Amino acid sequence: MDNGAGTNGTVYCTNCGQKLAPDDQFCQECGTPRPIFSPGETPPPEFTSSVTTVTMLGEFTGAPPMMAGTMAPAPVVTESPLPEYDVEYPEHLSRLLIFVKWLLIIPQLFALIFVGLALMVVTVLAFFAILITGRYPRGMWDFSLGVLRWGANVNAYLSLQRDEYPPFSGNAPYPVHLELAYPERLSRLLIFVKWLFVIPTAIVYGIVSWIAGIVLFLAFFAILFTGRYPRSLFDFTTGTMRWSNRISAYLLLLTDAYPPFRMGP
Repeated sequence: MDNGAGTNGTVYCTNCGQKLAPDDQFCQECGTPRPIFSPGETPPPEFTSSVTTVTMLGEFTGAPPMMAGTMAPAPVVTESPLPEYDVEYPEHLSRLLIFVKWLLIIPQLFALIFVGLALMVVTVLAFFAILITGRYPRGMWDFSLGVLRWGANVNAYLSLQRDEYPPFSGNAPYPVHLELAYPERLSRLLIFVKWLFVIPTAIVYGIVSWIAGIVLFLAFFAILFTGRYPRSLFDFTTGTMRWSNRISAYLLLLTDAYPPFRMGP
């Protein structure tokens, strides 16, 4: 590989070959950092590998190249105390599947019954763990969130929002996104009254879910005739499910954030 130096001491970009001025610290064409080795000197193998890797990463992501030795940015992790829920909008849906989804989903429902029993046991254990330590044990918390995510996948399928059959897991990839930040501390007192505090928002949600049933009825015929889920109806259904998952996360002690009286993110 060219080390970026010409025979007369001229330095060239190691990425695009552009000639660099004596005071150029970065290539004016592609932004690659100026080689830090002396003209005519072969760079060490580890430096060459780092520059090549970093340059390729910058081209792939559209981000400016990073200096060798720096770490790539960590994935973004939600810090919201409320569940963040969304469903990817499909441009086309099957006209035939809407007649049999209720039948195809039966194995999922049976599996969720048994997983739900385990969830009840975990929630009881978590109750006492929070009471004593103020924390929801992370492994148990991850399991509970996984079950909640699994149920969200199944609900999106039954609500005709997606045609992909949901996986028998809450952690496998699926175009339904349910994320929640792990709480480092939880209130010892709220665990006794969450069921009481949630009643007002649950009543309003019950009214909204009744309207969602009408929306689903309309969406069925829209998909039957057009192969598409009208976007406004789709967003209403997603908002209803978002509200439902917020209530569930609150009752399952996964968060202390009270589910707001709204459907939006």
